[in-house]
Amino acid sequence: WPDPNFGEHDLSLALDQPLHSVYVSYQMDAALVVVDTSVCNAAHLAACATLDPSTIHTGADPEAVRLDPSTQTLYTANEIDNDISVIDVSKCNAENTSGCRHPAPTTPISEPGALATDSAVHTAYITSGTDSVALLNTQTCNAYQLAGCAQAPPQFTAGQYGTGVAIDHATHTVYVANAGAGSTGTVSVIDDRTCNATDQAGCVDQQTLQVPAGNPDGIAINPLTDTIYVATNTAS
Repeated sequence: WPDPNFGEHDLSLALDQPLHSVYVSYQMDAALVVVDTSVCNAAHLAACATLDPSTIHTGADPEAVRLDPSTQTLYTANEIDNDISVIDVSKCNAENTSGCRHPAPTTPISEPGALATDSAVHTAYITSGTDSVALLNTQTCNAYQLAGCAQAPPQFTAGQYGTGVAIDHATHTVYVANAGAGSTGTVSVIDDRTCNATDQAGCVDQQTLQVPAGNPDGIAINPLTDTIYVATNTAS
């Protein structure tokens, strides 16, 4: 996309392969930029330079964006507005913007940051504030069912300054990367079967992995090799 300021203010993206859409958070305009992947892709790079993508209004300072394909719902964490935007991607995508609402429906969460959705337990795990993780019920708060969005979701305490969330569906494990307050951070390890939007009994039983060097800034899982990758920041 030709906007020279774009790269300085994008933090997160989500892909909807069936609808040929990539959603990129754009903090400067409190919006998502929607790229049409049927036009702009590895085989047609020249078309990317002339792209005029649509934008979707979010709340202020969108930090993270994740798609729940089971409900065709896009969740965007808006840090300054203390809420999560709930967007219907079936009617709000690169090829069809008729259902893009301004503003989009929201659900209240204090200082949301990183997030990931777990369709097996109908829960979005969202870092919140200094050391909390919110558990949003994606079965009652989604593009087609907004009744559960009005109330703040339950939370539990994890490590300090959560920066990323990843889910290993095969082992029912949620990993939360925590930057920490010192020179190193941690990864909180949670069982999604006993710590989710409808059952928080096992949230206190979480395990903690120590990160040997640096402050975690992101996390990803390769289920084929059973490997967790943690990006760290070692700069002062």
